[in-house]
Order: sequence, then C-alpha cells, then structure tokens
Amino acid sequence: MKAVVVYEKGKYEIRDVPMPKLNDGDVLIRINYAALCYRDLLQLAGYYPRMKYPVILGHEAVGVVVESRDPRFKSGNRVVPLLHEPDGVCEFCLRGLDSYCINALSYGENIDGFFAEYARVSGNALVKVPDEVPDELAVLVPCVIAWYTRDSGGLV
Repeated sequence: MKAVVVYEKGKYEIRDVPMPKLNDGDVLIRINYAALCYRDLLQLAGYYPRMKYPVILGHEAVGVVVESRDPRFKSGNRVVPLLHEPDGVCEFCLRGLDSYCINALSYGENIDGFFAEYARVSGNALVKVPDEVPDELAVLVPCVIAWYTRDSGGLV
C-alpha cells in the first residue's frame, strides 16, 4: 500500500509499505479521508522529541473497518481514531479517562498514522461515526472538536 513516510527530520516520501498486521484488540481501517494540520507540520519539522523514524505521518482520519479483532467493531463500521492510542490498563484508562493515559502512543509520532491507504488502530482508540455525520466533517473530529464518552459509545 502507499503511505507518506517520514524517514528523518524534515524528510518524507511516498513509499510502498506492507499492510499493517493486527494483534488482538486491533482494527484495520481503510482510510477515506486524512486531514493535514499544523501538528503534522510541526512533527515533520522535528518539534516533537518523541518522533520515531520511519513513521507514517497523520493523526486525523476517518475510515471504514475492513477487519476487526475487537468485538466492539465490525466490518463496515465507519470510525474515527483518537489522537493517541491509550493502553487501556493504566489507572486513568481504567477510570474512563483515556485522554490522561500515562502510556499513550501518538499516531503519526511514535506509531504509524493515517496518511496511508490502510491503518492499524487499537479498538481502544476508535469511535464510531453516526450516519448523519459526513466524512468531510468526521475527519476533523480528533484534533478539533472530539468529545468521547464510553457511555454513548461514539461521538456526541
């Protein structure tokens, strides 16, 4: 598959990369839209010290589940990933405060992001998108207007 890979500070290229491999709890999504924002540009410029190279850039996306190893998500679900991947086991995650996860990994920074045809995402980092929300708006949710509740199981 094609992906935008940052291979060192300030340098990127479109590369053919292998399809992501799934572990238990992971979901494979086909990317419908990925958005570019200032954070991607700052990461590319080297302002994020945890940046891992090489890494697929991008932290805002909307896509469709292709394969799921998480029972909460089924093939065909339209989803938006969070900005980071919470571990699901730290004290904050166990209290439903995923945004404070002390072991979170950030997409496009220290784990592969979404400037690709497909992406591996932890089910702990996915939110279902309501049918009435178009992809063009859903793609903006992770960075700009996201609010997720475990009770609702989706965007509110």
